[in-house]
Amino acid sequence: MRIKSLFRDATMPSAHRHAHLQPKSDPARASAWALAAPNAVARAVACLLVISTATLFYGQIGGFSSALAQPGDRLPLIGWLRIAVPEPIPGAPLRSALATRGLIDGRNSRLEIRDAEGQIERFPAMAEGLVRDNAKVIVSFGPDATRAAMAATRTIPIVAVSAFVEEGLVSQLSHPAGNFTGVSILVNELDPKRLEVLKELLPGTTHIGVLNDASTRIPDRPAAMAAAATQLQISLSTESVVAPNEFEPAILRLQAAGATALAINSSTLFATNRSRVGELALKYRLPAICQWREMVEAGCLASYGTTQKEMFELVAEYVGRIFAGARPSSLPIVQPRRFELVINQNVARLMSLTIPQRMLERADEVIE
Repeated sequence: MRIKSLFRDATMPSAHRHAHLQPKSDPARASAWALAAPNAVARAVACLLVISTATLFYGQIGGFSSALAQPGDRLPLIGWLRIAVPEPIPGAPLRSALATRGLIDGRNSRLEIRDAEGQIERFPAMAEGLVRDNAKVIVSFGPDATRAAMAATRTIPIVAVSAFVEEGLVSQLSHPAGNFTGVSILVNELDPKRLEVLKELLPGTTHIGVLNDASTRIPDRPAAMAAAATQLQISLSTESVVAPNEFEPAILRLQAAGATALAINSSTLFATNRSRVGELALKYRLPAICQWREMVEAGCLASYGTTQKEMFELVAEYVGRIFAGARPSSLPIVQPRRFELVINQNVARLMSLTIPQRMLERADEVIE
């Protein structure tokens, strides 16, 4: 190696060193080599300094650099339990949010999305699989995925998006116990609030039909909805469903009961079947208010609540803090900080509705 020759050159006696370096057959080149030879010591010292500095630098960032050097299947695993079909919550926003926290998929961490393909009974086995794969953090959306993760492990941190208090997962948001934390979706606050917003959008409405996911276990929600309806002086009819093929019969029953508008309760069932919800709302000319902006794009009249972007940002923040050494129990369950109203004027026109100007001005976004 050239480095070895430099060390050898630097340690040889001067006469021998110069003789070793000097070409024997070319006097002109021999003169040049003779002038350059004294720099051999300097070059050797420089090499030592470079090697020492590099060793110190990479030793200080060894943890990070070794993560970069690991094969993909050995990077710290972030496992996401997702209900998926037919319209899954997209993975790109979470991947992007994690990257802003320094967790780059395929570089110093890996995000794996484990899809239940619409079958919530698959969540327990999927969660156990993440435990066997030694996940660094488990991310879950919705109560079924969260319960499965909690049952599978008492040690691996879980960052969940769910109705924590309403579902009975915790008694208070400020002090989660054990190995989980996350983001509250504020079901008992936002579902009644959507009734109020729908009434403001449609001042003449006196009877609203509520489409509810029967698999959610939120005992206080009916009372919260009824209290809001009493205050708004409207009637409510409620139908609960457990699968997409039950949507249409339930909506027909609500319409037969006298409902002239729909409130779609918070649920991953409706969010992941948003096109079907929107299609039926348009088919039966029932203006609907929903949980997410993405459901407005699919055919609901409006949405009110937090954004999926903010949810992913909050989840990524906690995952990043756990990677940095924080314990889940030290991280209070957070609530969304921003809420937005989105109105679809195209749907309003298709249903021959006139949205009050004050509501259009109040909206964060109007889809034309």
